[in-house]
Formats: sequence, C-alpha cells, structure tokens
Amino acid sequence: MYSERVHLFVLADKEPESGISVHFVNSEFDEEEVLHQSKFKIDKGDDLKMAKSKVQQLEYLHFPKVIERLPKKHIAWKHRIKIRRSENRPMLRIF
Repeated sequence: MYSERVHLFVLADKEPESGISVHFVNSEFDEEEVLHQSKFKIDKGDDLKMAKSKVQQLEYLHFPKVIERLPKKHIAWKHRIKIRRSENRPMLRIF
C-alpha cells in the first residue's frame, strides 16, 4: 500500500502514529533494504491533508540526509538532483 491509501487507512483505523520508510527499490514493492524510518504522531482531528503534510515534512528533513550517506555506486539518477543547504536546512531539488 502506498500514497494517499496509506494515510486514509491509518486515519480510518485511528492509528496513533504513522511515518516514512526510505529504501532501495526493485520489482517487488517494499522488498529492499530499509535505509531509514521516521514516524510522527497522529493528533486528534488530523485529516488527510495534515497527514500528508507531516509525511512531507519528514521527507524534506530525511531524504537529503539518506542520499548523502549513500555510496555513489548505489545511485543511478534518472533526473538531475542537487542537494544543498539553505538556512541550515537540507534542500533536495529534482529537475
């Protein structure tokens, strides 16, 4: 399960928390090594928009750190990506 379906399921089941997993990908969904996991608290009254926002905040914070830790031989870019720091916060720009 992925994308909004995860958020809707978590909210419908009244789960206390959700989060992100960063992992390599292959032809099987969620079968590769997990590189990083982070979670956040689901607050009373959180809706789909809030859950998506919390996920995006974790992604913004952790994706650049995970990518920076990877040995270059494990990265095959299909897009040009720049990682830089702005105001002491990592930025990941894909274009």
